[in-house]
Amino acid sequence: MVARPLAVAALAVLAAAAARGGTAPVRATWVARCGSRAALEDAYPAWSPDGRNVAYTTSSLVSGRRDGRVGLWLVDPATARRRQLVASPAEWPAWSPNGKLLAYTQRDRLFVLRVSGGRPRVLLRRRGEELAAPAWSPDGGSIAFVRGKRAGFRLVAVDASGKRERVLAQKAYPLGASWSPDGRQVAFTRLVQGADRRIPEVVVSDLAGHEHVVNDSGLVAFDPAWSPDGSRLAYSYKGDASGAAIAVSRPDGSGLRVYTRPFAANERPSWSPDGSRLAYSSSASFQGGYLGEIRTLDTVSGRVRRLTFHCRWATQYPADWGVSDFRDVVFDVGRRNELDGGRGDDLLFGGPGADLLDGGPGRDYLDGGPGPDTILAADGARDTIRCGPGRDRVFADRVDTVSRDCEIVSRT
Repeated sequence: MVARPLAVAALAVLAAAAARGGTAPVRATWVARCGSRAALEDAYPAWSPDGRNVAYTTSSLVSGRRDGRVGLWLVDPATARRRQLVASPAEWPAWSPNGKLLAYTQRDRLFVLRVSGGRPRVLLRRRGEELAAPAWSPDGGSIAFVRGKRAGFRLVAVDASGKRERVLAQKAYPLGASWSPDGRQVAFTRLVQGADRRIPEVVVSDLAGHEHVVNDSGLVAFDPAWSPDGSRLAYSYKGDASGAAIAVSRPDGSGLRVYTRPFAANERPSWSPDGSRLAYSSSASFQGGYLGEIRTLDTVSGRVRRLTFHCRWATQYPADWGVSDFRDVVFDVGRRNELDGGRGDDLLFGGPGADLLDGGPGRDYLDGGPGPDTILAADGARDTIRCGPGRDRVFADRVDTVSRDCEIVSRT
């Protein structure tokens, strides 16, 4: 009985979507065939202090799906050779200054791992909270990280023993933090109220709590990373709703230079030790698009090199609905589309504009992308939903995983 009002509301949304603009919505048919690799995403790159490795994580886009490739990895930026350090979910790897340890988070826990071998050690746990974005202080004596719940996050630092914790900033957001090389300042992300929604901005604070905002007012910036010499900050930057670019500026925001292609999500930059390159994660949900790649960027020439790869879609196939192996990757090729996954386990990506995504029966991954989207996932299966910029509406089951950027969520 609980599901009936939701079903009626969803049907009303479908009818409205079909009528908007006076024409029926377009059904996108761009589909990639990548096998099980289509459901994997690489993210959170972190360059080692000696420059020989980039740590990153591989995650499955589908909740509850086991895959031995999920976990914490190292990749050699010269040869692209990889090796796995941890075979369980991990996020936000961060190197200690001497390069011997990696800190990383997993939901409400902060781990420390010796890179040369051994089991991960839980440094601390905060039950019921989310821990994110660890960053070692330059002297290796403490780790800054973001902790909190959906209602609010703060930036804190804990000593290397995990026993003494202090607050660095009362308002923060789990989208990256970075110490200055001299240890006197920390850059982090904070949400502020924009014209119609809250948007992230990059803030620099000294240890006394004096702060300044790096990016211009009203523009989106997040995931800050301090250059090794302290003269520059790299961060993800959105001049519009078309995606996120990698940008570099001085710590006061002057001298801004924007890199990377538009319409792609380029995030979480990490500097090479000599300050000449940046590692970052990149995804693009359009024809010729790709999902969750680790790339490097030369900050002088602008040259980009791909280090990791799972799936790229560039060929138009008739959609083969009903294959339960995540082989179908469907994405928006226009501005107002209806994406229908049909039967089976599918990955659906909306593009710019107001899209309607319907996963259909099966365990699906649905990403609305930029624009005010409607996502239908109330099918009794365990789905994963991300929304992106814009005011989005989601109809989901109680077992579904729904990201924080979904504004209106109705669950059965």
